[in-house]
Amino acid sequence: MSRIVDEIKTFNKSFTPIGTPYWLTSAANRQSQRNGSIIVAFPTAEQATKAIKNSLKIAGITATVHKYHPTSSIAQCTKCGSFGYTYTLCKKRVYKYLLCSKEHATKQHYCPICKTKGKKCLHLVPKCISCQGPHTSTEHAKCEFYQALKKPVQRIQPSPIFSNIEAVAIASHPVNNWS
Repeated sequence: MSRIVDEIKTFNKSFTPIGTPYWLTSAANRQSQRNGSIIVAFPTAEQATKAIKNSLKIAGITATVHKYHPTSSIAQCTKCGSFGYTYTLCKKRVYKYLLCSKEHATKQHYCPICKTKGKKCLHLVPKCISCQGPHTSTEHAKCEFYQALKKPVQRIQPSPIFSNIEAVAIASHPVNNWS
């Protein structure tokens, strides 16, 4: 990863990455990928913003840069019901009702029998978005998918990061020859 820092410093004047960059995915997962994301820290918000706005040149390619938003793997999006990110980072265009998994926002749910709007009623047939089980998507204790996410896995630990450092992710960088 020191080569990444050297490339950034050499081909991107006025950038001074600090710490040791690290892959967002494990070495095992990178074996089946052509590209991956690398987390790089910069000493100031100004450098991070400039990298995001202008991209970075690394190994002869222009690498897209995004702000890194660390999120728990069990964080659930209230827009689409997926795990690993929250509503503010959701890129899906379709809302999913977390109680029945149909394509509408929770506030738009309507029961034609009891005329209840926007909430669970006695007539609702629950269906989990994640595991398709007969429970709502928010009943995590019943969801097989959620339970699998909670199981301990080996996580990649980032280098120590100080509170004044801005972290960004370099997306779609070739994984070959960059350990």
